[in-house]
Amino acid sequence: MLKSSNIEIGEQVIKLLGDVAVTSTKAFLQVTVGEEEINHEMSYSRIWKEQNGSLQVVAGHCSTVVS
Repeated sequence: MLKSSNIEIGEQVIKLLGDVAVTSTKAFLQVTVGEEEINHEMSYSRIWKEQNGSLQVVAGHCSTVVS
């Protein structure tokens, strides 16, 4: 089971390219998975495309930021 304790959104960039948007977001996550507490800075990217009148995520990626 995943339980969020804290999420802090940091740098966020949005690029619009016609009917596609590319987003990049850094966030610090404090979560508990089972009995294990995890504290990580994460980087998320998403590609959004307009479909049927609304934006839908068509691709995404998430990774841990290593200092």
